[in-house]
Amino acid sequence: MITGEGSADRQTLMGKLPYGILQRAKAHQVPVRLIAGRVLDRQVLLDAGFSRVDCINPPDFPLEEAMKPATAMLHISQTLSE
Repeated sequence: MITGEGSADRQTLMGKLPYGILQRAKAHQVPVRLIAGRVLDRQVLLDAGFSRVDCINPPDFPLEEAMKPATAMLHISQTLSE
C-alpha cells in the first residue's frame, strides 16, 4: 500500500492519516510505503513500521517548483518507479 503527505516526520505518527493507514495495514500484514514532498526523521518512521519512506523531491529542489501539480505528478511517478 502507498500513502503520502506533504511533509513526513515524527509528527506523522501523532494521528495523521498515513499513521492511521499504517495501523490498519499492519493489522492485516500489508506493507505500507510512505512518500512525501519532504521527509525528516526517516528512521523514526521506519521504526514505526513503514516499509519504505521516500522523499519525492531531489535535495534542495525549489518549493515553488515542487508545488506545481505537473512537477509533483512527475516526481511521484519517478519515485514510485524506483
